[in-house]
Amino acid sequence: MWTSELQKASWRHDYSLLTDPVEASKSWFKLYERGAAYDDRKSSAAQAAYQLFGGANITGSPVDDSNQDNTVTDTIDNNEALANEANSGCDVDASADEEYTGQAAKGAWKTYDELPADVKKYAHDPAKLIGPRGNGEKWIAAGVSAASYDQCVGLSVAYGNAIWGLTGNKMGNGIDTAKGFADQSMTKLSTKPKAGAIFSRGNNTPAGHTGIVEHVFENGDMLIVEQNVPGMSGAANGERFTWNFEVVSKEYMEKYQAVYAYPGDNSQYHLKW
Repeated sequence: MWTSELQKASWRHDYSLLTDPVEASKSWFKLYERGAAYDDRKSSAAQAAYQLFGGANITGSPVDDSNQDNTVTDTIDNNEALANEANSGCDVDASADEEYTGQAAKGAWKTYDELPADVKKYAHDPAKLIGPRGNGEKWIAAGVSAASYDQCVGLSVAYGNAIWGLTGNKMGNGIDTAKGFADQSMTKLSTKPKAGAIFSRGNNTPAGHTGIVEHVFENGDMLIVEQNVPGMSGAANGERFTWNFEVVSKEYMEKYQAVYAYPGDNSQYHLKW
């Protein structure tokens, strides 16, 4: 950041920024981080960097403006190459490179094995983390109460805890479950879906509904996993510790004012399907 700002300072013949790291950092935020908050911590960091890299020993000199564009461009290209090299070994969320891709017809399926091929490639089988359908041992260990063994909340708590490495009890109505996850992971609710997000939405009952987003398709429709759907899972199908998959439209989720909790917005938590 500081080096790039020095280059622009030379280009504008504004050599004052060479010896004033605080003003350099403010200039950077004004030019490139529009809307970002500038506070005393950034000033302190700029001063620390100035001292660490011997800023007081750097002197400014005029440059040939005809070559400046190439110098800046080369620096940006080099920085991007270094960033790409550094990121190549990072452990990224499983869905990070798949969001808003593909398409699928709306429908619902009881099990992972029943999913059509064009849907299954985007799906994740809850049984891998919370045990086979009908077996609630891991649900109970995850803090699911008996009242929710056959309810939508039970599935969201058991599976949400499993994929995000969370613990604790976020019981209540389905319409409140996303907020429970957001509070526990110290993140904020969003109206934009992402794979791995826990959603809450209204429906035809005051209790609302909750589930997990498995994938978001290119048109905004999404594949979700949920419990307590007639003919599919939970109390509405006379079962406990179960789930079903469904492709629902973007418009339907918006109609019932869906909100999403994504614990991954806190770097402490990582999505593990």
